[in-house]
Amino acid sequence: LVPGRSYQLKITTPSGEILQSSFDRMPQGPEIDEVYFEIEDIPTNDPEVWIHGIQFYTNFNASNNDSKYYRWQITETWEYHSAHPLEFYYDGQVQQVVPPDFSEMYCWTTKLVDEIYTLSTENYSSNSYDRFPLHYVKNTTSRLGILYSFLLKQMALSQDAFTYWDQMRMNSSEQGGLYASQPIAIKGNMNNITYPELDVLGFFQASTVSSRRIFVEPIDGLELNFYDFCSPTLLERGFVEIRPREYPAYLQTIDGNYSMMLLNDECIFCQMRGGVTTKPNFWPR
Repeated sequence: LVPGRSYQLKITTPSGEILQSSFDRMPQGPEIDEVYFEIEDIPTNDPEVWIHGIQFYTNFNASNNDSKYYRWQITETWEYHSAHPLEFYYDGQVQQVVPPDFSEMYCWTTKLVDEIYTLSTENYSSNSYDRFPLHYVKNTTSRLGILYSFLLKQMALSQDAFTYWDQMRMNSSEQGGLYASQPIAIKGNMNNITYPELDVLGFFQASTVSSRRIFVEPIDGLELNFYDFCSPTLLERGFVEIRPREYPAYLQTIDGNYSMMLLNDECIFCQMRGGVTTKPNFWPR
């Protein structure tokens, strides 16, 4: 793919329909200059209550030959841990795993941030921007507890592609209410050649892309306050409270021995919170 050239997408569906995009000219774009974050508090409707977290920003400095239209896409990955390894469980009698099994304790989650970030420098004095605000991460999530990865992808757009994505941004950020504007009817650049009367959703774009990843460790000055979904319960009447269909029932370890505290699955198996136990190949440790 070469900046300055125009590209088109053609699709033949299994039923034989032909879908075709308009040509989109691939613009030239700069590298990401910088990605960083700052601790910021956000006010709420209650003047006594503030949201605490970190705000990400990016800077870029493009030439006059570069595109004046941009979109950013964010992928976040974070490591989190369950509260306990697997050591003691009850299945009619107390069993011990020696050594304790930590294999289900460490997880990683990767998600594409669903917010849309666009910018046009068309009316700016220079083709650059400092402190463009991106994703905000609250202190009430486990994302910042161990290690957090922020991968930023910067795409240089044609004017038509920018118009499409900026309208998508406005539609997705509309909060509603009595005086809210109606969603914009967004027209992409895809067409059904076989049946022209049928609409095709979506936009085919050709973009130069640059990316940069940063890692965030626990931050001094930002107190975290998140729920780890582990809720041990006391077996007040002993093991008779555990029914056979609940085997194996996991027990909390205290001072090297089992206790009468029953652990829910989330206390041991980190996958129960949506992650996987396979460490990403880009993870630094």
